[in-house]
Amino acid sequence: MIYYFIIETLGSVRAAGATYIAPVVAVIIGALIGEDITSLEIIALVLILSGVLLIQTGRQTSG
Repeated sequence: MIYYFIIETLGSVRAAGATYIAPVVAVIIGALIGEDITSLEIIALVLILSGVLLIQTGRQTSG
């Protein structure tokens, strides 16, 4: 239900970017409960967040 609200508010392309946040939240929760975070996971988080940032701030084309 929240996802449909996001689609209405942001549009389908930007709403799709919101689905990539779940792994980031999972890693953060894992770190909070004591799991080890590797450098590969940190690199992956940076890439995911960079992609979401590009989706959210990218230029919209007409049509």
